[in-house]
Amino acid sequence: GIYVARDRYQAGVEIPKQEIQVHELDMDPELYPKQWEAYQILTKKSALVVDDMLAEEENKAVMPVLYMIALITRQRQMVVWPAGIEFRHPTTKELLFKTDVVESVKIDYATDLATQLIKDEQERVVLFSQFKQPLIELERRLTDAGVRVIRYDGDTPDHIRQEIQIDFDRKYSSPNKPYKWDIVLGHYKTGG
Repeated sequence: GIYVARDRYQAGVEIPKQEIQVHELDMDPELYPKQWEAYQILTKKSALVVDDMLAEEENKAVMPVLYMIALITRQRQMVVWPAGIEFRHPTTKELLFKTDVVESVKIDYATDLATQLIKDEQERVVLFSQFKQPLIELERRLTDAGVRVIRYDGDTPDHIRQEIQIDFDRKYSSPNKPYKWDIVLGHYKTGG
């Protein structure tokens, strides 16, 4: 067979300029006291572990980079969805911190924003996260709010992934068919 490839310019497809919107959120200690407290504890424990590691002779020259990345990742995760975070000492493996906090300024905001976009502006939404647990929580909250939502992560079977992709591109293949989902919750590694 013959295959002819065209890029979007040859096909006459123009993509509008990307409009970047920045949403700045403050983790208010009065509105989110449990999340705030858990973040403060994690930060203090992290600092103590870093001090311990730097005091060790073999780490004097260079702090283990992978451990620093892990610390930053846990702090980022804390801001998104604290529940289930465990923090262990890198050498002793002692459990230093664990939280079951289920309040989150980001999850609350994302839930409200996505619901508003769907209801007010009739827009479909794709929302990405580096962490799977927040996607699970968002799916629960949005489903409870009556929103048609699906997760696209490592647990999503291949046939469902294909269905999601077809549904997302439906306006090109079947413009008269209704969409199955209003929101796709994508994990960076899987849905990127």
